Amino acid sequence: MSIAVGLRNFVLASGFFMRFTTFTCLMLCAGLVQATAPLPPAAMREESWPTDRTITVAGHDFVQAFAVQWQEQPLSDRYAIVIREHPSARRGTQVTIDYGQERVYQTFLPANRAKIPALAREAVSSCYQNVIDAEVRQLLFRDADLAPNEL
Repeated sequence: MSIAVGLRNFVLASGFFMRFTTFTCLMLCAGLVQATAPLPPAAMREESWPTDRTITVAGHDFVQAFAVQWQEQPLSDRYAIVIREHPSARRGTQVTIDYGQERVYQTFLPANRAKIPALAREAVSSCYQNVIDAEVRQLLFRDADLAPNEL
């Protein structure tokens, strides 16, 4: 009787061991396949897309038009910008674009959504120049009393 119980326990324990080993091997193989998957080409990466913090449809339209134009700028993928929307029933929808802790562009969206792409093109040129100016200020001007983002 004790040999049968011992044999049953061994079979149950080895079954658990086999399932555990198989599961572990499968997880490792899946992890290796995922880790060795090739990266998409640089043109397909979404690194240069601005962070979208908009709420309304007009705000989303502005971000889409802005992002397409933003990607065409040289080295724009180096800069992390955030587009925020502040809707107001009294004043309309205000859009702000921030780079780091600095506001680089601010405007109100028109009520006519057909005018948003033209506004986005204007915003990209102004915003890109302001971001470049902020980078130059951080590189050229140093003050022992101020942090780099306080200039």
